Amino acid sequence: MSTVSNIPGYVTASEAAKIIGVDESQVRRYCIDEKLPATKVGQQWMIRETDAKKFKRPPMGNPNLIER
Repeated sequence: MSTVSNIPGYVTASEAAKIIGVDESQVRRYCIDEKLPATKVGQQWMIRETDAKKFKRPPMGNPNLIER
């Protein structure tokens, strides 16, 4: 039986965090907020590797205070 982390084409939140350049907890927030497409398998978020590689981080700071 394969483990969740061995699903072809998918990476875990931890692996996605390394690809994106943020902390794993931030990747989980992106998934919960639906900013990063993901599927929850048990307690683990699974993200398509291609989605992680093309993900653009939102600007830092409070979005209500960012000048436009």
